[in-house]
Amino acid sequence: MKNIFLFDNEICGDEKLSMKERLNYLYQNMIKNFSLKPTKITVKNFTVKNFLIEDVASPSRFLLKQFIVQELPKFINKKKINILELGCGNGSLCKKLSDLGYRGEYLGVDIAEKFKLGKVKNIKHSFMKINAEDFNLTKKFTLIISISTLEHIRNDRMVLKKTSHLLIKGGTEIHIVPSGWGLPTYL
Repeated sequence: MKNIFLFDNEICGDEKLSMKERLNYLYQNMIKNFSLKPTKITVKNFTVKNFLIEDVASPSRFLLKQFIVQELPKFINKKKINILELGCGNGSLCKKLSDLGYRGEYLGVDIAEKFKLGKVKNIKHSFMKINAEDFNLTKKFTLIISISTLEHIRNDRMVLKKTSHLLIKGGTEIHIVPSGWGLPTYL
């Protein structure tokens, strides 16, 4: 059987799963979500202004790109920032932030070494291969962001508590997670 687990045997829906594995994934996520205590979160809707679909693999990637271009500048109006991205993948967010006119420093954290950025205009970037639950940083950040990452971290509340101490005063922390209604799409 292939390795379909991430973070202490939690099933990761990012891998190709058999029907039995998909049903198990759906079941485990439903149990986990129903057993958690409710958390107060802020939800903000936005309207897509640009319908040009280019270089996106899915509707959620399209909406994410629109959110970053349209909404992120409303949260972060300073142009010189320090960024921490959890679950950074190849680091493409760093390039998107540069294209939006941000400058400063970027640290990408991920458990897999997929980081493939060359030189990025006005942003000095680095990568740390480590489990988000294990990292220990003292540096403060203007923006802490994760995109479809928290659902892969077993102790996400501990990670969020840890990251909240890494924000500068007035900093912004954004975590984008898939809707629970998206779970059936794995079937």
